[in-house]
Amino acid sequence: HTYMAEESLKKQAAAMGVRIKVETNGASGVGNKLNAQDIAAADGVIIAADKKVDMARFADKPLINVPVAEGIRHPEKLITQALDSHAPIYQTAETVTHSDTTEKLSLGKAFYRHLMSGVSSMLPFVIGGG
Repeated sequence: HTYMAEESLKKQAAAMGVRIKVETNGASGVGNKLNAQDIAAADGVIIAADKKVDMARFADKPLINVPVAEGIRHPEKLITQALDSHAPIYQTAETVTHSDTTEKLSLGKAFYRHLMSGVSSMLPFVIGGG
């Protein structure tokens, strides 16, 4: 299912004119691993996985987390949801604690800054099977 979801999301993104990078985690292991720059440049993250994914690296990003079958069946819905900022901002316990002790933007201010910074139309996707 991992590679079916990858194909479905890539095909839909191309039809919508959206650049994506897809990290897979299937039978052959992790492929096309997202790096910190990929994640930082992304407008949102879609995790379509049935396996455990290292979530901490997506802190402060709009994030949708669904089963891998959703990536196959509803790619347009997922991409639209991520681009239209209808995804919650992912926060780890470490991020919340860290934001209390620094001058980090509040969740609301970070959200609006994200909206005002413009849309680059790039979404990384993490897809895991299993």
